[in-house]
Amino acid sequence: MLRCLAVLVSALTVLAVGCRAARDESLKTVPAEPVEVPFALFPFRENKKWGYMNKDGQVVVPPRFIAAADFSDHVARVETDSEWYFIDERGSRVFTIPKDWESMRPFSEGLAAFWVKGKAGYCDKNGKIVVPPKFDDVREFSEGLAPVNIGFVERQFVPKPPEPGPGGWGFIDRTGRYVVKPTLTSADRFSEGLALVYNDKGRAYIDKTGKTVLQFAPPLSKAGRVVNRASSFSEGVAWILASSFGDPRTAGFIDKSGKFVIEPQFDFAKDFSGGLAVVRLDGREGYIDHTGRVVIEPQFDDAEPFSDGLAAVRLGDAWGFINREGKFVIHPRKKDQRPGLINDVDWYRGGRQRVFYGGLARVHIGGEYLLLRDQRSHWTGGAWYYVNRQGEIVRRVRLDSEQGPGSGHGTR
Repeated sequence: MLRCLAVLVSALTVLAVGCRAARDESLKTVPAEPVEVPFALFPFRENKKWGYMNKDGQVVVPPRFIAAADFSDHVARVETDSEWYFIDERGSRVFTIPKDWESMRPFSEGLAAFWVKGKAGYCDKNGKIVVPPKFDDVREFSEGLAPVNIGFVERQFVPKPPEPGPGGWGFIDRTGRYVVKPTLTSADRFSEGLALVYNDKGRAYIDKTGKTVLQFAPPLSKAGRVVNRASSFSEGVAWILASSFGDPRTAGFIDKSGKFVIEPQFDFAKDFSGGLAVVRLDGREGYIDHTGRVVIEPQFDDAEPFSDGLAAVRLGDAWGFINREGKFVIHPRKKDQRPGLINDVDWYRGGRQRVFYGGLARVHIGGEYLLLRDQRSHWTGGAWYYVNRQGEIVRRVRLDSEQGPGSGHGTR
């Protein structure tokens, strides 16, 4: 699992990456003229300005911004010397962000969260306020509902649950009306009709009326298992990290009735994506199908869910990409191989998190990862690049010394 995945990287800042190596001859020449708008656009930095390109590296929105974010819900936040605003996929202004708005989150289902004087509300893509700012914290809309918080500050102490306090989390609809009252200690977004929450009895899944569908009150089953961690539902199942007396924590998968469809037997697991899920056994990661059968043997030091038909995997210090048969499509390189060893990969954050998106992945080459205690750890001396499904560099995103999209997590 990518290091520091718990760290939330603001989508209001541009995510990108770069490497010390000089521009390689494999970098393609990009035409100066904008081309027809593609399905997906990707931010890149050139001559100290940010623009957007398509999956072939062709410029769609010429570099003219001092900051740019990933597209989410068909719009992206950009910054000039004097203002912040959103653009569409042709580079046209959608709306200008008022100067008294302190921050914003990405758009999801046509709405985005914004903050004014420490309080959060939601606006539409015209900049119209549809839910006035009155919440202490909020999350993105999913399946028509959004988790919101009033008067409660979540303080997580692992392995203890969040401490109780005044207020709590609830869910609102697109008009701002409470659908689930704010009585929860924590709440995740809805996925496949259910949301993972923490109520007064512990972890639970609720439906869109607020009814508790599954309650993980110890023990989880007659076997005496206690839930230590749980995930949102994906492809009809959710992974559960459970433990029982005398046995170490093990991960399995449950269905929406709470029944284990894949018994706890793994050291760790990740969400199903494309019919496969990452599991860890004896320190190595591989993939299983929905029957629990291992289809790609645990052999990797790190592995990520499939996206666009490929999955990022790490062997030692080097990352590569495999297909669903477990065969390398992009082989891990050695340091002396041009254009260099891929030593990190980035999540595309314009919507569901994934490594490969729209035919490209953001990868890091060169440099070293600085682990810092008093400030954010980061790469230095290298650069982030976009690579295509053949492993070819399409364009450099940015150097490590430049701010923007690209937020790797180093090698564990």
